[in-house]
Amino acid sequence: MQSFSRLAALVFTGCLLLSTARSAEAAGLPPGVEIESGAVDDKTAEIVALESGAVFNLPGGTRMTLSAGARIAFYSRLSLKLSPPPAPPTPTQSLRLKTGRVEVVVPKSGGTAVLVIGTLGASGVTKPGRSTVTVDGRTTAFAAHDGEMLVGVNSKLTPLGPGTARSYSAAHPRGATHKKPDVPKPRTTSALLVTVDGSPMPLAFDWPEVPGAVEYEATVRRGKDPPSVHRTSAPRVKIRVTEAGRYRFVVRAVDRLGLRSDASRVTTSRVLSAKLPPDAYVAATGAIRMRPGQRVALSGIEGLEVTYGSSTYFVPAPKNVGLRGSKAVVIRLRDKASKREAMFRLEPESISVNVAVGPKRAKWPRDQVTVTIELRDGRGNLVPKSLELVARVKVGISPARVTWQHRNGKLEGKVSRPHGDGPWMVRAEVTDKKGRRLAYDSLQVARGKKARAPAFTRMREARRR
Repeated sequence: MQSFSRLAALVFTGCLLLSTARSAEAAGLPPGVEIESGAVDDKTAEIVALESGAVFNLPGGTRMTLSAGARIAFYSRLSLKLSPPPAPPTPTQSLRLKTGRVEVVVPKSGGTAVLVIGTLGASGVTKPGRSTVTVDGRTTAFAAHDGEMLVGVNSKLTPLGPGTARSYSAAHPRGATHKKPDVPKPRTTSALLVTVDGSPMPLAFDWPEVPGAVEYEATVRRGKDPPSVHRTSAPRVKIRVTEAGRYRFVVRAVDRLGLRSDASRVTTSRVLSAKLPPDAYVAATGAIRMRPGQRVALSGIEGLEVTYGSSTYFVPAPKNVGLRGSKAVVIRLRDKASKREAMFRLEPESISVNVAVGPKRAKWPRDQVTVTIELRDGRGNLVPKSLELVARVKVGISPARVTWQHRNGKLEGKVSRPHGDGPWMVRAEVTDKKGRRLAYDSLQVARGKKARAPAFTRMREARRR
């Protein structure tokens, strides 16, 4: 047990903080205390962290973070015996936390300790590790996340072990101890996914709610990539992934005092990638449409097995798969270890192309001539506009100027009227990338009556003659 008689002699230093970029001396902070980032208010004789919060560096590598709206007042620097002899006294920066939260991280090698004084005579001293102190109204809560603290009232401090918290209030003047939350138990319904040509796929994890948790801290990592951290108040996380690999998921529960549970077990999801051959596409039904003889390349297939249709006989997954002749086939992929499956369907491409030039009996310049191209599969469904086809429009033997736009699943082009006198023959054809004609239409456009010039223009022309 520690007794600190000097607490009563602490004198407020009247710190004023004008800018986060100013040095400790310019801001009037205690010696050795510097502002790393954030913003504070200088309108009162205390430090108030603004919306972004504030981060302070203390001697010895100690780092102190104020939450947005936290209010503190620095007191004098002390030397406290926090370790048994023959360890020397530990330099300790004292402060009063009036409201909000302060997080203190003291390096294991030893840095400046922080004595935080809260309400109702409660106080605590940080030791190596991460600790937080929260003041909310007349309640002061101390949390030792890793490492321990010394906490108590009226300068009578006792150890607070890692992963525990103690709060002091009118209802609990001697302190109420809180343990860290239970460990979440995550699960996933997307253990094995297939992404086609890098299209985003939803990767979802969820878990039963943890009693007392107000937030969850989830980490997702693919292979050796840097982890991505997701914080949520709901017991679920959903992200979209585009790259093949193993995705490892871990989640912790966080309570109102900032105590974090131990990390959950690792939940793994696998994503493999399917790269389509030229002109293949994903239909509205989710099936991959392709021509006979083409192959879909697979990556991220290590440790996977494959079978076809309803067969129960699996073999090691190949690097590419295709149709069975000209017939549709269901590809089933299975993780050899977990036996979880993913599947997709390959179907032969069956496309009908229709091109129409209209309106019939069109005359220039009276009518707007339009070329309409429509693609449908064998089931009558519209084909995605990503399918690579070539449309050519000519007036006579010259390429026409056409303005194209997609409308209602169709490709429509407005043909510009050429110079010269008609009639004109408009020809439109659609080919694949190899130049094979898929559809053709033509229209003869008659010459309309030439508009009569205004009267004053006719009079001027007459005078010139």
